[in-house]
Amino acid sequence: MTAIAVFQIDTVPVIVGDVLFSTEGEDGYSIILPGSGDKSDELAHRRRFNCHPAELKQKVTVINDNLIVACSGPQDKAVDLINYLLEDEILNTNPTYDHLKEILDIFECVDDNNYGYVYIYIDEEVCVTAGGGASRAVEVPSCEGLEGLVVSGSGSDAIVEALTNIEFTFNDDNVSDGRKAAFKVNQLLTRLWTLDITNQKSIEEGFGGGYEIGTIDENKVTMKIGDILFIDIEAQTHPEGYCLGVNSRFTKTDYQDGNFIVRVMQMGKKDGAGKALASYDESDLYVSNMQLRGTIIPPITMDFTDLVIDTDKLETLPDFNAGYSNVHLRVIADNGRHLSLVFSEIRPLRNGPVEFKNNEVFFTPALWRSINEKAREFLANNPSESTPENEHY
Repeated sequence: MTAIAVFQIDTVPVIVGDVLFSTEGEDGYSIILPGSGDKSDELAHRRRFNCHPAELKQKVTVINDNLIVACSGPQDKAVDLINYLLEDEILNTNPTYDHLKEILDIFECVDDNNYGYVYIYIDEEVCVTAGGGASRAVEVPSCEGLEGLVVSGSGSDAIVEALTNIEFTFNDDNVSDGRKAAFKVNQLLTRLWTLDITNQKSIEEGFGGGYEIGTIDENKVTMKIGDILFIDIEAQTHPEGYCLGVNSRFTKTDYQDGNFIVRVMQMGKKDGAGKALASYDESDLYVSNMQLRGTIIPPITMDFTDLVIDTDKLETLPDFNAGYSNVHLRVIADNGRHLSLVFSEIRPLRNGPVEFKNNEVFFTPALWRSINEKAREFLANNPSESTPENEHY
């Protein structure tokens, strides 16, 4: 089961895909998911469909400078399409959109209702975002700047729902269009990651496990976006404002030698150590009891036995200075309901949003001010209109 999509935001093409392959049957595999850890036993009792997490692979593939593709459905059929595209001589030496369509017409004959694909194709004459197989076009009228949304996979409704509820805002005119688009879609990725982390809705249904994003750069070349930091923070409201809890999660995604690297730091308070809460006017919040885990997610065409990577780097502190910083703030209101705020920032590479000292995490003043400004405004505008925990992103 899969969640993939392609669309244009402010005329810039974007492709999104999850990394979790599932399989049918009662007997599940023990698999460590990047954001959630090992949920095999828990999901065995809560699974909504007769499937279970089986393998982590990249579903978004850069074929060449002109083409990037994501596939849904059976893994073997997806691999057949990707390998054909990678090995086609004309497509990789003198590509044209007409030739690509000829190849895709061959794979339209695949007899499987779950098989689908979406893609971005670009050359000097055209820029196309489209899909085939079981993919479908969807209208999201409430999302400003969004055009041509095509989704595929049984989990694609989660992408549609997230786009329906998101407001893209960006005011920096000094950043390239491609980076602006990636910046905006990071907010979408944060909502999708949150599905995995907070209530495992997506994992229960056999998709998720993390998400990739692809687009084009300023030279009109297809690319994937790495160097992203997701910060998940929980807060509790009280009569004087709100407090931020120490149970925070930092997820850094990047690429190394073609592999998708996801490293997660789960922070929590040890008994008798650290601060339990920090009030909204404190600038030195830190959390302790660090737990670090890393996941290597190879391309869809590669077996794990073929991986060549420096695994020692997964056991060390990742560099949390990131080009993109996405913050998800979950506020548990006095009425027991949850408010959810997602915002993104482009941050200087040499001035990351968090600092690490002796296994403790300190929020930098700039991020702290940003969190508080947005949280105060958000709480003021949403005093009681929150959604139940099992429905929010």
